[in-house]
Amino acid sequence: MFSIRVELLVLVFWLTQTQSYEVTLDSFTPYSESDSSMVDYGTLRILKKSRTSLEISGNYTILRNVGREFGALMEFGSVKDKRFHPLTRNMLNFCDFYAADFSIMDAVREKSNMPPKGACPFPKGQYYIDGYEASLSHLPPLFSAGEYFLRFMISLNDKYVGGGTTIFTITR
Repeated sequence: MFSIRVELLVLVFWLTQTQSYEVTLDSFTPYSESDSSMVDYGTLRILKKSRTSLEISGNYTILRNVGREFGALMEFGSVKDKRFHPLTRNMLNFCDFYAADFSIMDAVREKSNMPPKGACPFPKGQYYIDGYEASLSHLPPLFSAGEYFLRFMISLNDKYVGGGTTIFTITR
């Protein structure tokens, strides 16, 4: 019993340690087969802001209302030998995704002219994101050094119609 408690304390201590690391933004690529009747990415960009943060800024246009008939995929994973290996994958209909309690979406909405949480369908129109900063300073130490991806995709009738992939590298 004592050994298990000590091992558990050591594990908790290890997980809570702050480790120095750097995040390098390698690329942000809009989906190459995006439906041009759905989205115009305009000036939307992801840039490295500091050692552990990224910034999303720019204008984009949604060219048609996006409702429950659309799917939203959020995927995170590692990149090995130029192949994506998903670690987490979340697929919802777009309206459920837009209404969900994702803190990142709440923060993005605060820095944009996007409709309020739960608006469905998401109305077509011109939108901007004005300097949303995504901090990666709270990455747990269990993420080892390496290359990772974050993908967001929109689908209609089981076919991707828009989205993009961000690839970044963690060095410790």
